[in-house]
Amino acid sequence: MRPLYLSSAVREGLGPCLRPGGTVLTRRIIDLLQPDDACTILDAGCGSGASMALIKQHGFATVFGIDLDCGLLSEARKTCPTVARGDLARLPLAGRKWDIILCECTWNLTEKEQTIKEFARVLKPGGMLAMTDIYTRGGPA
Repeated sequence: MRPLYLSSAVREGLGPCLRPGGTVLTRRIIDLLQPDDACTILDAGCGSGASMALIKQHGFATVFGIDLDCGLLSEARKTCPTVARGDLARLPLAGRKWDIILCECTWNLTEKEQTIKEFARVLKPGGMLAMTDIYTRGGPA
């Protein structure tokens, strides 16, 4: 079964970001973190690459994306060729390499305990995790 976020209605409504907040939220994260141009950024759950394209436009040299969906990775490669297929709970990356991990509206789709361990493993000492996601305020409905 195809995930809801890949349906044509959702893709038309949300655009290339595939999440509420879009690039406005990504810009806000960049403003809050104030990274320098030399930092390494991992887009965990990069989707079609909209955030990576924005990050590259801001002048950051090292941006890498990971996603499970081959179709989305194919789209992402058009703007940022440094992507790979992978599960966030089992990152195919060396440890202590990334200054920033950007995880936008992907956390809800992961094995949370293992994913956070992987994020900690691949972040450089003093690195930052920037995470946004959706949630329900009233609990299960």
